[in-house]
Amino acid sequence: MTTGNQAASFRESLRQIPGVLDRHTLTAGFLTLVQVLSGPLLLVYLAGVESRLIHSVGRYWFFAVLVGGGVLTLLLVLLYRRPIVAGFSVAGAAMLAQAMPGHPPAALVGAYLVSGLLMLLFAGTGVHRHVLRWVPTELMMGMMVGVLLRFGVGVYTSMVQDPIMVIPTVVAFLLAWRLLRRTPPTAVALIVGTLAGVFMGAVHWGVLPPVLTGPLLVAPEFSPQALLTLALPLAFIAFSYHDMAALGSMARLGWPITERPLLMSTGLFSVITAPMLGHGITLSGPLGAICANDMAHPLPEKRWGGALVAGILMIAAGVLAIPLLWLLGMLPTILLRTVAGLAVLPMLRQAMELTFSARGYRLGPLFAMFIAASDMRWLGLGAVFWALIIGVAVNALMSGNWRMGHADRMYEGPLPRRRASDRVPRSSENKGGEAQPEPAQKPDQERRRVRPSTPK
Repeated sequence: MTTGNQAASFRESLRQIPGVLDRHTLTAGFLTLVQVLSGPLLLVYLAGVESRLIHSVGRYWFFAVLVGGGVLTLLLVLLYRRPIVAGFSVAGAAMLAQAMPGHPPAALVGAYLVSGLLMLLFAGTGVHRHVLRWVPTELMMGMMVGVLLRFGVGVYTSMVQDPIMVIPTVVAFLLAWRLLRRTPPTAVALIVGTLAGVFMGAVHWGVLPPVLTGPLLVAPEFSPQALLTLALPLAFIAFSYHDMAALGSMARLGWPITERPLLMSTGLFSVITAPMLGHGITLSGPLGAICANDMAHPLPEKRWGGALVAGILMIAAGVLAIPLLWLLGMLPTILLRTVAGLAVLPMLRQAMELTFSARGYRLGPLFAMFIAASDMRWLGLGAVFWALIIGVAVNALMSGNWRMGHADRMYEGPLPRRRASDRVPRSSENKGGEAQPEPAQKPDQERRRVRPSTPK
């Protein structure tokens, strides 16, 4: 699409906005915001709590990721008129809860900036497909299982510490998952847990601050430890876990779209929001699915209105970051950890399926999973970095090919000998001895099946 066509499409989208805003799209956009606030944003808050930066720069972090994702959503929706929703890296926020402590804000900004530049470089040059050959999806998912496992385990350890508040929260999550089709189950669990906390006197009330939030620009500081521990994993997670998965989800829902412009846009917005303490802007498959499925609107051509509403509401939530912090700060931390653990269960299940369902790369992802879950530090570098490095090395060692051309066959046994029936006939061999592929059958020939005539 040329620049002139893009401008015309943008103007046409602006003219069509009144026609796509109705109760269906407003509901879809509101549910998208509820999904963001009741799950992914809790991971960002807990990462700030772990690093002890939530009170100093938490509101600016909220502003960067919410406003950045909302603005990119508006631009993509108005440009393509499709239900595309951008957000922040949820898996990256879960990783930061483990790897972020010990790094000052300036070093974090440097790591976020390099991560965004890597995302932009990968998308602009297409290098990400070659990188994913060295760091396969199975290995990345194994690392994510190790990162997310602590949140899932925390749900059950919290039951022992405070069963009166945690058990009703978990039960509400399960019932909402089973009975409510559109309402995010994490929102129901958070409401029930809050009511249980009020009953127990664990909710600390205070005065609601009426202050709006603006951006804060931090000069970057490029620390080798932060670059290796944070920048590389954040860039790989954004591509292999968020962006590519979101594009696949949109295609399955009947909304295919060109890959390269969207990937470049997430990298560009990650670079823009990095000085504001944004850890990465990505496409979101789960949020996009809320606005793209048949429940968002009966007419498919109007479903992009839900994504438009979601983008506007995300920007408003980012401006109101201080009241959001006040709401989360008055709740017990054990409740927030429980709901965050419940929120990562779908991601954890998906990561486990991708890690262990493939026949190849079995041992490398297993090493990456256990190393990422161990919270080890060696030579000043965190567990996530070593999970990637050692996982890649194990894959290469077990495959016998340092270019990752073959999968590891540790449990597959020796390859069977070639039988005579498997040999390629001489007529189908070329001069070099390689088999020539059979000519592709035309679609008309595939559909036309000739049935042999029956003798009378």
